[in-house]
Amino acid sequence: MAAVAVARKLGVLCWHLRTREEDCAYLRPALLRRKLRRLELRAGAPSRRGKRGGGAVWETPSQEGREKALALQAELT
Repeated sequence: MAAVAVARKLGVLCWHLRTREEDCAYLRPALLRRKLRRLELRAGAPSRRGKRGGGAVWETPSQEGREKALALQAELT
């Protein structure tokens, strides 16, 4: 029963996000950038190591902490 309940909650969440055309309230931008870059590399995108310019994904530990705090706050409200 728990698996069905979780699947239903995820389905309802996806439906609301699609119909309202809005982002998830718990989104962490730095984490999303890292995941997307990892997918790009797995798909065959060239590595950008040692190159300057746009495209590098850098975040400081304090920025990551602030994003975690915002996501936690959004979950609690």
